[in-house]
Amino acid sequence: MAYFEELAPGSVTVTEVDCLGECGLGPNVKLEPENVVVNGCKSKAAVAQILEERCVDGTGLMARILEE
Repeated sequence: MAYFEELAPGSVTVTEVDCLGECGLGPNVKLEPENVVVNGCKSKAAVAQILEERCVDGTGLMARILEE
């Protein structure tokens, strides 16, 4: 969750949710309003990729993270 809080653009709200029932595949993230669960959000790069693919404001984020 910390990576999402750090990297999410201002138009994205990050909140903790109850169990998604997929702990063995986690960490997991539920994307709203699509109601999509994304599994395996283990690294900063994975979170950056999710934000870049799902959020218009995230464009180029993955490239910046990989350059660090």
